[in-house]
Amino acid sequence: MLEVDEIKKEIYCCGTVRSSRKNLPNNLKNDNKLTRGEWDWFTRREMLTCVKWKDKAVVTVLSTINAPTESVPVGKREKAGTIIQINCSQTVNDYRRCMGDVDRADMLKSYYAIDRKSRKWWHRLFWHFIDTALVNSFIIYKQATENGLKLKDFRLEVISGLVSINRLKRDLERSPFFENSCKVHVPINLRTDQAKYMPVHGTNKNCFLEFHKK
Repeated sequence: MLEVDEIKKEIYCCGTVRSSRKNLPNNLKNDNKLTRGEWDWFTRREMLTCVKWKDKAVVTVLSTINAPTESVPVGKREKAGTIIQINCSQTVNDYRRCMGDVDRADMLKSYYAIDRKSRKWWHRLFWHFIDTALVNSFIIYKQATENGLKLKDFRLEVISGLVSINRLKRDLERSPFFENSCKVHVPINLRTDQAKYMPVHGTNKNCFLEFHKK
């Protein structure tokens, strides 16, 4: 593993990892058995530690820096707006505190991703770019404003703005070009040579009326 090779070079690291990756310890507690603020860990002989900590969701971290038994209280905001204190692994807390811009952008992108399964491969690529553009614009927006919108409200405002751009009002007077295009007409300069029939305006009538009376 990369982390083990880095230890040999005396380079220490800490980062998240997917719980489905190979070579991860399989003796950690299941996600549904962990309560909020609880974590489990496993350390290899190379001093590589795998920590699984649960907040609202489970976070799995690989680290060669901290001791897995250390903890620190962190504040978490509830739906009602209140902030509660829960225990957090020191390893996870250090990662969150020193999280890079790429990891932070990936975290924001995962909250309200538009990605949907599709048989067409380019659909997922298209929605990925849309999500990335929204997250990047939200980061710039937060840097420009002190007390701005939250990510969810920001995305709703962007959607509302895109829907209402250049919306045409139905009660506006139609343009002369549109009115002329609805009229049935024959161009004056219509060529008549080599024509099998000549289009001529006639009166509205049932051509087969006399035939049905016989």
